[in-house]
Amino acid sequence: MVRRRAGRLAGRPAADVLQALADHTLSEICALLLEPSGHPAVQPYREALVEDGVPLAQFAVDDVQAGYERLVRRGVEFTRPPTDASDAVTAVFDDTCGNLIQIVDRW
Repeated sequence: MVRRRAGRLAGRPAADVLQALADHTLSEICALLLEPSGHPAVQPYREALVEDGVPLAQFAVDDVQAGYERLVRRGVEFTRPPTDASDAVTAVFDDTCGNLIQIVDRW
């Protein structure tokens, strides 16, 4: 359904596209390819980031605690639960593909 809807949005005003995105979760709308994993530099890079606890990507959300709870209920494993870093609340999870992903309160 979402693919058909997204196809119908091509060439439409940005407001229509944004409303369609707001009506669905990110996973219903698209797949995210973070890098070409077949490249020889990817594995050492990815391993170094994970070893140092550095997220590969960050997504802003309206409420980190609510997002954390929702993802935990769906089986997502967090490497760092919601943490107040004085200027933002963040949480980090493992995407099961060898990357750390951070969610942060929208500012």
